[in-house]
Amino acid sequence: MSNIGYNEESIEALLPHGPLSNLQQLCLNEYGGVKIPSGISLLSNLVNFSLYGCNRCQHLPPLDQFHSLKTLYLRRMNDLEYISERENNREFSDYSFLPSLEQLKIEDCPNLKGWW
Repeated sequence: MSNIGYNEESIEALLPHGPLSNLQQLCLNEYGGVKIPSGISLLSNLVNFSLYGCNRCQHLPPLDQFHSLKTLYLRRMNDLEYISERENNREFSDYSFLPSLEQLKIEDCPNLKGWW
């Protein structure tokens, strides 16, 4: 089996377009990009978001727009340094971060430095 790396443009082309996408579950396995495609930020109805084996990925997009997110799984992401950047310099007390989150699982992310 050949090892196929997906680049950012390939993932962007597969994502449904428009801020009203009904996509509720997204799992990226073995994604080869350094950053998660920006189009994922438009998937505001995500309930389950999983990243597995995305070894080159260093940063995740801001997650605070996913108000329906119940599960977030991050596994075997060797270069991941930060889970999310705070957007618009908002103070943490100004909003409820991931209010629907029920499960957070982080495994094998040896270079993780912090959430923000």
